[in-house]
Amino acid sequence: DEPTTFHLGHFAKQDELAAVATFEKEDLRSLTDHLRMPTGNSYRLRGMAADPSFRRKGFGKQLLIFAESE
Repeated sequence: DEPTTFHLGHFAKQDELAAVATFEKEDLRSLTDHLRMPTGNSYRLRGMAADPSFRRKGFGKQLLIFAESE
């Protein structure tokens, strides 16, 4: 059974959570069939947050880059 949701966290230091993101698996077959695109694993970003003291420092961007690479 595959999980349909996963969470990522970016720690600024070993015990300081700077940002989090939640992704949910999404079935895009109807869209990809219409556009004749290959199907694969697709995920939707469901939510993202950063600790106010870590905002605008690139932690969220790094989370998204990591998620896309997985």
